Amino acid sequence: MRVQIQPSRRLFLAAGPAAAVFGALSQAAAQEQPSAVDQAIERHRAALDELEACCGPEDLPDDVCDRETDALWELAIAPCRSDAELIVKLRYLFAYERRNAMDQQFDMGHDGSLPICLEAHFEP
Repeated sequence: MRVQIQPSRRLFLAAGPAAAVFGALSQAAAQEQPSAVDQAIERHRAALDELEACCGPEDLPDDVCDRETDALWELAIAPCRSDAELIVKLRYLFAYERRNAMDQQFDMGHDGSLPICLEAHFEP
């Protein structure tokens, strides 16, 4: 004869908090791993360092330029986990574009409103 065990009310009630703890732990573990944005920023920094290590604009090999451009586009389309991560990405991209513009003022007619909005936010 087989004995059937009926789940107790205590076991049922304990399952909710246990699931919440497990969910929080798995979310914390996911947060510890570098995000797609973090990884893309690191790849772009490495490609930019390689580009800057070349002697001058006339000495830039096409493959080095291509790696930097590809890394920049990967960063631009990298998914953000949160609004805070989007701000990190925007801050990095703004600093990159600002540096490339050689600290010139952005122009609404040429650059559009987004760079001007970011400039007002990041450089009040």
